[in-house]
Formats: sequence, C-alpha cells, structure tokens
Amino acid sequence: MGKRWTGGAVLAALLTVAGPAAEAHARLVASAPAANSAGPAVPALVLSFSEPVEPPLAKVEVSLSGAAVSATLQATGPKELTLSFAAPLVPGIYAVHWRVVASDMHKSEGDFTFTVK
Repeated sequence: MGKRWTGGAVLAALLTVAGPAAEAHARLVASAPAANSAGPAVPALVLSFSEPVEPPLAKVEVSLSGAAVSATLQATGPKELTLSFAAPLVPGIYAVHWRVVASDMHKSEGDFTFTVK
C-alpha cells in the first residue's frame, strides 16, 4: 500500500522548499556616503540592495533639520538607486528614509543618517 499525500502535506512540503525565497526582502547592504559616516559634501547618495528593486515603486527621502532636500531618484543598476542632489549639501546631519519594493514584490524600508562636515 503506497502513501497518499493530502493537500495539507503537499502544501507543507512546498512551503518548506519555497520558504526561504518567500521570505526574501531587499536589504540595504551599502550606501555612499555610508550610514553614520562623516565627511565632505557629495553630489549624490547611492544605495545598494541585496536583490533587485522596482525603481518606480522606490522612495528615498533625505532631510536636514526636518526640511526635505531636493533630489532626483534614478536606478543605476538592478540593485542600486542613486539620489542626485539638486544643490550642494551644506554641513549638517542628514536623515535618510528609504522604501523599496523588491522584484518579488516584498516591501522593505529603513533609516540612517550621515554627516556633512
């Protein structure tokens, strides 16, 4: 007599195999300037992610003392977004908030700061 698979057993087996892929999210793996760094002004902020992101669904906000910094966001690679600043950055602590949707449609977001001397 052979074993009979029930719908629940098949689903459990599929979830076990597909589990890690289903849990994937685009993580921020690097930025330039780096999170919590201090240095000279830069013309752009570059964010690198662990997997491809959907540029039309991405949002990156940079602010100085609560005031938004004017910038243009563009994809510079499947896993990279670049925010080009409209004007040179003045000295201060800049707050960055990013939200992305990975190509598998999982959303992720995060915050960090960097300082311009």
